[in-house]
Amino acid sequence: MSTLTIKTENSSKILPGDKSGLPLELWQIILSGLSAWDLCQVCCVCKTWNSFMRCVDSTRWKELYLSSTEWKHPKWPLNIESEPSSWKLEYKEQYLSSKFWQNGIKNVPIVSCLSVLKRNRVKKLINVGPGQEHENLRSALLVANDYDRICVHPGIYDEQFEMSSKIPFELVGCGELGSVILVVCIEQIAPTGRLSNLVLRAPWFTSFILKVRSGFMQIDNCILEDGMIYAQNPGTCHVRFSSFRHAAVILQHMNATVIEHCEFSQSDTADIIVEGHVKDDKNWTYSYLCQHTRNLILPHAQSDVLEEKSNDIETSTNENTPKTNVTNENEGDVSHVITVVEVPDAADTVKRNSVSVVTERMSSVSEWVNNAPSNPEGSTPSLTTASVAEAWSVSETSNGSLYDLDDLGSNSVTDPESRQSHHSSFSSGDDSPSMIQSDSEDDLSDGSVIMLPHLRQHHLRLTQSKQSRKQNDNLSVDSSYFKPIRFDLTKDSTAKDMLNQVKGCLIHACRMSHSKGGVMVSLQGQAIISECDISNVSYGIRCIQNAQVIILKNKIHHCRTSGIFMRLASSGLVAGNDIHSNLEAGIDIRKNADPIIQHNRIHNGKRSGIVVLGSGRGQIERNDIYENKEAGVYVLYGGNPTISGNYIYDGHAAGIAVNEGGKGIITDNTIRGNQWGGIDIRHEANPIVIDNTIVNGIGDGVVIGERGIGSLENNIISGNAGCGVWIMNANNPYIHGNQINNNGDCGIMLVDKSDVLHEGTAWMLYTGVDRYNTYRDEQQITTSQSTIIQYNNIYHNQGKGMSVQHGDKVVVKFNAIHANQSDGMLIDQEAKVEVISNSVTTNKGSGLVTSNSGTVIGNGVFENREGGIVCCNQATISHNDVVGNENHGITLHGNLSVNVCNNRVQSKVKPAVKIDQVKNAVIENNIIYDEETTQLNNEHDTDRKGLFSKSDFLKNPDVRPHIDPPPEKSQIPPHYMSDITHVTVPSTDICPQGSNICSIL
Repeated sequence: MSTLTIKTENSSKILPGDKSGLPLELWQIILSGLSAWDLCQVCCVCKTWNSFMRCVDSTRWKELYLSSTEWKHPKWPLNIESEPSSWKLEYKEQYLSSKFWQNGIKNVPIVSCLSVLKRNRVKKLINVGPGQEHENLRSALLVANDYDRICVHPGIYDEQFEMSSKIPFELVGCGELGSVILVVCIEQIAPTGRLSNLVLRAPWFTSFILKVRSGFMQIDNCILEDGMIYAQNPGTCHVRFSSFRHAAVILQHMNATVIEHCEFSQSDTADIIVEGHVKDDKNWTYSYLCQHTRNLILPHAQSDVLEEKSNDIETSTNENTPKTNVTNENEGDVSHVITVVEVPDAADTVKRNSVSVVTERMSSVSEWVNNAPSNPEGSTPSLTTASVAEAWSVSETSNGSLYDLDDLGSNSVTDPESRQSHHSSFSSGDDSPSMIQSDSEDDLSDGSVIMLPHLRQHHLRLTQSKQSRKQNDNLSVDSSYFKPIRFDLTKDSTAKDMLNQVKGCLIHACRMSHSKGGVMVSLQGQAIISECDISNVSYGIRCIQNAQVIILKNKIHHCRTSGIFMRLASSGLVAGNDIHSNLEAGIDIRKNADPIIQHNRIHNGKRSGIVVLGSGRGQIERNDIYENKEAGVYVLYGGNPTISGNYIYDGHAAGIAVNEGGKGIITDNTIRGNQWGGIDIRHEANPIVIDNTIVNGIGDGVVIGERGIGSLENNIISGNAGCGVWIMNANNPYIHGNQINNNGDCGIMLVDKSDVLHEGTAWMLYTGVDRYNTYRDEQQITTSQSTIIQYNNIYHNQGKGMSVQHGDKVVVKFNAIHANQSDGMLIDQEAKVEVISNSVTTNKGSGLVTSNSGTVIGNGVFENREGGIVCCNQATISHNDVVGNENHGITLHGNLSVNVCNNRVQSKVKPAVKIDQVKNAVIENNIIYDEETTQLNNEHDTDRKGLFSKSDFLKNPDVRPHIDPPPEKSQIPPHYMSDITHVTVPSTDICPQGSNICSIL
C-alpha cells in the first residue's frame, strides 16, 4: 500500500502516493469494520495514519468500547451521558486493567538440565455449558491449569459447593451480562484470579459469594446477589463495573483494595464495611493498587474548572507518568494530591452583593490607640483634636469599617433598587428596618461628632472613591450563585498529613442506594471514599472506633438519618462533598471524633447542617452551609469544634447555635440571612466568637440566652432585623471590639426577663442526644463577676444604641455609640452599672438615660437630639463632657441621692443642669458653658473644619472620653487531640448482664 498523504488544498481528501484520493467519509466507512487489533496496526504505519485515526475515536473506538462485555461506560453508574476525552485511551486503559491479574506470573528459575527440551505450555480455553466439553464448573476445574480461561456459556449453574481456588485462573461468562448465573462460593487461595461477566449468588449453606484470604481477585462487570464478598489482609481485591443487589463487601485489615464504578442497592447491612487496623503484610499487587488509588483521586479535567487566580495551583503530576512499575519509595504517599471541587467562593459572593453586605473588615481598636500620640503628662490616651488627627493620618494602613459611611446618610441613599436589595430578606411592613437617614448637619461630614476614630478615618478615606465603591457595591448576587474554584489540600499542613496517613482501601465513583447504610468504617479501619453518590440509605458514611477516613467529592443526600456520622475518636478529612436533604444532620460528630471538614456544601437538611456534641471536636473550615431547617452548625453537650471561614446563610433557624455546655472557637465566618440569631448561645454554653461577619439576619445578630456565657470579640454585626446583640438572663458574657450597626432594633439589649420573641423553640431540641441529657462538663464553667461591654462601635441602629435591663452587674466602657434612632444608652436595672469613658454622639434621643443605681464617669456626650444625661436614680455622675445636646445637658429627676461633680456641661437649652424633685443632691466643681461661648469659638476657628471644632473650648483635660489601650483579643489555641490514657472500671452500677464494660461505654 502506498503511503498516505494529506492534500493541502483539499483537507477532506486523503490521497495515496499516486495523488488519487478518497473522501474522508469513505475512509471512515472502511475503518469502521476494523477490530481493535487492526486499528492499532493502522496507527503504527506512519505519523500521518496515526493522526488520521483520530477521526474514528468517537465512532469506531466508541463502538468497540461499548460493545465489550469486560467493562461498562467509563462514567457508569453516575454519569453515562458524558463523553470521555478519548474513547481510544479509555479502551486502552480498561484493556490493560483487565489483563493486570496476569502480572502475578512468577518467573521461577529452572534448574533442570533438561529444561531446554521443555515445551512451553499454551493457556487453554475451557468451555462450560450445555453441549460443551464440560457440563458443570466442577469438572472444568479438575482439568484447569495455571492461567487457563474458563468460559461459561449462558445458563443457570446451581453448583452449591465451596470452590477453593488453589491455581490462578480466569472465569468468564459468555454472552450478555445476566445470561450466566453461577451459584457457588469461591475461596481464593491462589496468588491471582479474575471473574468477569457473571451473575454470582451465594449457595444455601453460606452467605459468602467470595472469600479472599490471600492473593488477589479481580472482578470485572459482574452482578453479585444475595451474599457478600469477604476479603482479609494480605488478600487484595479490585472490583470494577459491578452491581451488588442484596449484597455487601466486608474488608478487614486491608492496606490496598480498590472498588470503583460499582452500584450497590438493597443491602440489609452497610454496602461496604471496612474494619480492623491496617496491617503491613503486602502481596504483589500492593504497589499497583496504591498507584491506581493516587491516579483516581487526582484531578482529571483541569481545563473544566475556572481558576480563581492564574498562579493558584501548580501541576503536580505528569500525564505521561506510567501507572505501573511503582517503586517502593512512593508507596502510600499521596502528598501531591490536589482536589478540585466546584464550591461557592463565600468571600467573592459577599463582596459582590448589595451595599448591605460586607465589603471590608473594620480595623482593630488597638490599631488607632497604638498609633495615637501619648499625652505629654503621660496620662491615658484621649480623643483630643490632635490625637484624632494623628489617628486619621494613618488611616491608609487600616482595613476600614463595614460600610462607606457616606452611603448611610440621607444624601447618598438614593437608589431604590439597592435599598430593596439590602432588605430583600425583611418583611415589607412598617416595622421593617431601613437605612438610617441621618440629617446632614449631624452626619460625619461636618466634623461635629466625637466617636472612635477608626470609624471616622474610614469615612474620610472612602470619600474620594465613593462613586466607584457605590457602583460595585450595588451589584446584587443571588444566594445560589457559585463560582467554581480550586483548592489545594496539600497547602493545608493538617489536611496533607491526613492524606499521607490514610491508606486502606479506595471506594471510588460508586452509587449506593436503598440499603441500611452506605459505608461503615470501624475498629481503626482506614478508607478513602471519593466521587460516590450515596442516597436513600439509613446513613451515608459511618466512622466509629478510631477509624480514619478521607471523604472527597461525594454526593450524600436523602439519608434517613445523618449523611456522615463520626464518633468514638474517629478522624479524617471530609472535603469537597455535596451533602443535602438528609433527615438528620448533614454531618454528626460525637464522642471525641475529630475530623477536618473543608470546602463542603451542606444544605437543605431537615435538621442541622453540622452537629457537634458529646465531647466531639473537629475543624469546620471554609464550608458553604445554607437553607437547613435547623441551625447551620449546632454545638452542644460538651462539643468543642473550631468553626472558621464558613459561609452560613439562609437557614430556617440560627446560623450557629451553641447550647447545653457547648464550647468551641467560632472565627472568621460569614453568617447571613438566617431566620433566628446569626449566633445563638444558651444554657452554660461558652464559645469564643471572634472576627465573624453577621449580617442581614431575619432575627437578631447574636443571641445570648438563659445562662449563656460566651466571648464576642471583633465581630461585624450589621443589618439584622432585630437587635445586634440580644442578651437575656445570661451568665456574664464578654462583649469586646465589635462593630454593631444598621440593625432593626437596639444595638445591644440586655434583659432579665423572658421574651416570647426570643424563647427557645422546637429547633433547639435535638432528639438524637437523649442519652446525653444528664451530661455536664466535669470542669466547672468559670465566669466573670459582671457582664463587660467595651470597645464596641454601635451606630445607625433603628432603636437604642444600648439598653441595659439586666439582673447582674454590667460594666460599659470605651464604646462609641453614635447616630442611633433612639437614646444612645438606656440603663434600667437595680444592679450596679458602670458607664466609663464612652463616646455617645448624635443619637436621635438622649445620650444617656439611667433610672437606677450606677456610675457615669469620664464619658463624652455630644450633639444628641434630646438631653445629654437624664438621671432618675441614685448615681454618681462625674468627669463627663456633656456638650452640644439639644435639650438640657444633665437632667436630674426624682433622685433620692445623686452626686454630680467635675463635669463640663454646655447645652442649647437653659439651664445646663436641670434639677426636678431631687431629695438629696451633691452638685459641685462642675464647669458650665453657655451657648454663646461655643459659637464664638467656632467663628474664630474656620481653618479646622475637618476636626472637632465644636468642642475645642474643652481644655485641660482634653476632650473626653479618654481611652485606655484595649486588651489583646482572645488567642485561638491550636487544634488539639486528646488521647485516652486509661479506663477506670466503675465499682457500681454495672449492667444487668453483669458487664462492667457496658457502664464504661
